[in-house]
Amino acid sequence: MTFVRLFREAREQARLAARQAEFDRTHYVSDGLALDLRSVHGIRDDVGLTISGVVTNNSDDNKPYVEIRFKILNSAGEQLDDAMTNTENLGPGESWRFKAISLEDNAVRYELDTLSDSPFGDDSGASDSSASDDTDDNSVSGDDDQ
Repeated sequence: MTFVRLFREAREQARLAARQAEFDRTHYVSDGLALDLRSVHGIRDDVGLTISGVVTNNSDDNKPYVEIRFKILNSAGEQLDDAMTNTENLGPGESWRFKAISLEDNAVRYELDTLSDSPFGDDSGASDSSASDDTDDNSVSGDDDQ
């Protein structure tokens, strides 16, 4: 019986490790907040660029304030603008569907800059490599060819 129990425990640990690895690959985590990178999309329309996605409070605490900020880049990779949005009172386990808007006409790409539970942002920021999803190059899509 002991061998069977050990085998089951090892199998469960391997399953949990694989699940955690998948989460780590598809999420950016900061301050107990998890941005699902698979949910992040940028769409350009007549007004500007809208970046949308989902952030989940994975902590045990209510987050009185949550902010997400993206750098808006041109084709040369130069920052043109920021797109920022925030919400209040995100409870434990709750998800927030955000939309951050930039009115910049020459936007071609975006990068996650900050995901924070502070109204003053997080000085550490997000590097391009940790904020990029392998399946999405963070290019702007839309109906026009600007």
